[in-house]
Amino acid sequence: MSIYYWSPEEDLPQEAVLKKMAKACEEIHNFRSKRYYGRIDADPDEVLELSQ
Repeated sequence: MSIYYWSPEEDLPQEAVLKKMAKACEEIHNFRSKRYYGRIDADPDEVLELSQ
């Protein structure tokens, strides 16, 4: 899936966006996954990648 991100900051590097997406994945998606299923469904290191 492609994720598009628009920042209010003009020169936000893609690496910073990737870090923010990884944080969101860990804090929101994986939190619910651990709570309800007892395991992590999406490891950010495995599911997120920076395409150039």
